[in-house]
Amino acid sequence: MCSSHFETLKNLPLYYGGPVADDQLSFASFRWKKNGQLKCKPSISAEEAIETMHKSGSLLRAYLGSSKWTKGQLEDELENYAWFVAPAIPKILSMQQDETLWKNTMQALSPFHHIISLTPEDPFLN
Repeated sequence: MCSSHFETLKNLPLYYGGPVADDQLSFASFRWKKNGQLKCKPSISAEEAIETMHKSGSLLRAYLGSSKWTKGQLEDELENYAWFVAPAIPKILSMQQDETLWKNTMQALSPFHHIISLTPEDPFLN
């Protein structure tokens, strides 16, 4: 792909995340299906990203950084309640993606999750 193709992607917001490699740019596309489920295509190519930008109803995100799990690791973590799982809501991808997103999402789940959202990163500093 020639560099002029990347001109189309230059104004795409860049999200930083993942506790692993932060030396890799990746793209992901999101689309709401008719049944209300969120369809995600992670790790799409730059060419697919450009195509996605022009598709109505699709959302595109660029990420610097990644998280990788070994086979079965994520399932094991979910089974052991290492993650809080929230239902996907259509407006979440259009909301401001800052540190308040996690807090606001948690607070909407339940009173218990609301308390968790107020806990400092290091509870011993409280």
